[in-house]
Amino acid sequence: MIGDLRTAARPWRYATRWLVRARRVARLFAGSPDFRRPPLVRVEPVDQPSPRRLKEREGLRDEYPLVSAADALGLATSWAHRTVIKEDRPGREDYPLTTTLPKFCLLMALEVPLPNDGASWPSLDALHAAYGRLGLPSTKAAWERDPDATFAELRLSGPNPMFLKRYDTAEALAAEGLETPVPAGSYAVAYDRLFRGVSGASSAQRRFFYPGIAVFERAGDRLRPVGVQLRRESGEAAWFPADGTCAWRLAMMHFGSCDMLAHELIAHFLWTHAVAEKFLLATARNLTWRHPLRRLLSPHLAGTLNNNNNATPVLIQRGGLFDAVFGAGERGKLVGLARGEAAWHFDKMVPARHIADRGLNDLPHFPYRDAALRLWSVVEEMVTAYVRLWYDGDERVLRDEEAQAWVAELRDHAGPSIPAVTTRESLGLVLTAAIFNVLQHG
Repeated sequence: MIGDLRTAARPWRYATRWLVRARRVARLFAGSPDFRRPPLVRVEPVDQPSPRRLKEREGLRDEYPLVSAADALGLATSWAHRTVIKEDRPGREDYPLTTTLPKFCLLMALEVPLPNDGASWPSLDALHAAYGRLGLPSTKAAWERDPDATFAELRLSGPNPMFLKRYDTAEALAAEGLETPVPAGSYAVAYDRLFRGVSGASSAQRRFFYPGIAVFERAGDRLRPVGVQLRRESGEAAWFPADGTCAWRLAMMHFGSCDMLAHELIAHFLWTHAVAEKFLLATARNLTWRHPLRRLLSPHLAGTLNNNNNATPVLIQRGGLFDAVFGAGERGKLVGLARGEAAWHFDKMVPARHIADRGLNDLPHFPYRDAALRLWSVVEEMVTAYVRLWYDGDERVLRDEEAQAWVAELRDHAGPSIPAVTTRESLGLVLTAAIFNVLQHG
């Protein structure tokens, strides 16, 4: 009898647990101050503002007051990003249903720990189970077939192709912290300086983090791993050659942990989400809806502030997922925020420049490069035509007070590496980079 009652109660327990989780997931999509939907107003010439447009400009900055993101999240770091506080008030922009539903279903399908769950995954089996109905990613099978080839391919077409670089001299790699001599012309992903001082291990908390440098060499049209250096807590560097041993496999795993932190915290969050937010806020605070540049940017930036305002506290605040999931813990997060922002440069938004700076134009097989350059070309063609439609010469760019205020705030918030806008070409470059940054994320 008791067994029958327990069996009958199982669906109810499951349904209750599902509803509780659904409610908590739904909170991640709360509305926040964002771009309002474009009003039905006529777009005006850039340098001939109407009295109504001049009046609208006066209230833009009051609508989006800036505060320190580190202060708002209670983080003791020199991360200088400025943001706006999420709040419930008239005019907030809710997530569109086309964005909410896919993300909601994904979070419900993945058994990912939510904020305040108080734990991550106790074992690899528990991590595998987290993928739920979606199944394990295909890279797991590729890794089991040929771990060395998969380890190299992930630097070229994996989630983080942004740090691979060619080093023409051994001295250049030594400056990154590599203590083992390697041939000139080697390729490497170097995180030793980026996360120096964050090394540590805690068996009780199941935390292990060692800043690493992975070195590769050309093997035909592909890359082949040479070895991995990991920095111990004592400051001593340990070198693991690619010899197929268990130690080599563990070294690849530890480097992968470091690589994913660099990807999620720096390349993804700081260099994509936070940079897009800087463009959104500069646009919202300086360009009215009657200005053609706001009409160009708004479809690409809409939703950015909603996304960041809802996700940033969950991920970045003390005790958030970055602290719980990544081996570097809170200290690694704070160090990465400060150093990652300091390492950002506008050229990282321009794939041709970024790839050339890293010496990767000669690689015959680099899927990220090929896709990024094609995407940039399409965006650049569209933006160039749009700029020429509204600006018949460089003088008109200089006379556009809203555009000049827009780029001045960008240079103030994101850094002086963003070029001044004095010509149609320079304006098109900054606009193309802003749109490419968003589309590359997608």
